[in-house]
Amino acid sequence: PEDMIAADMKVKKAVELVSRAMNNAGIKSEEYAEVLDQLTAASQASGLGVDKLAEQLTKNGATMRSLGFNTEETIAMLAQFEAAGVNSETALAGLKTAVKNWGKEGKNANDEFHNVITAIKSAPDEMSASQAAFEAFGGKAGAELAEAIRTGKFAYDEFLDTLSGSQGTVNATYEETKKAIDSGAIGATHTFN
Repeated sequence: PEDMIAADMKVKKAVELVSRAMNNAGIKSEEYAEVLDQLTAASQASGLGVDKLAEQLTKNGATMRSLGFNTEETIAMLAQFEAAGVNSETALAGLKTAVKNWGKEGKNANDEFHNVITAIKSAPDEMSASQAAFEAFGGKAGAELAEAIRTGKFAYDEFLDTLSGSQGTVNATYEETKKAIDSGAIGATHTFN
């Protein structure tokens, strides 16, 4: 019973976070199923829980939109960070810092972001790449992001492909879990109705 209560609380928290993330991003309620499928597929592919993805999406959605990322791309990027071992808290803090600084300077964050990415990728050496990243993202995040960008850990195309085929993921996961419970493969104290 205590495990079920803890599980129920975790599910409620995840639903709350997903709802907040969707409201924050201005996602219409009729699109919720699509975003839930994307979050679930990204979670399954990266190992990062749906609740954590939703929490990061809520905290960082505005920053990522300023950089030109839509919701699907943001989910893919967050999943990529997890799968590639990028410290997402540090990286996202650096992106927020850059957006804030570019805004103060009256610069377009999306344009500046792409300029910095290009400068880091095309830098003649690691030192030059790090310098460009430090200037844009700050010392701590600059090191994390310079390495991620130079080594391909910032590339999230594979996760975008996963998300583009994610329709029905939540229902499929539910059905697989229900079958496992019904067959006795998973001991159940609660059944799905």
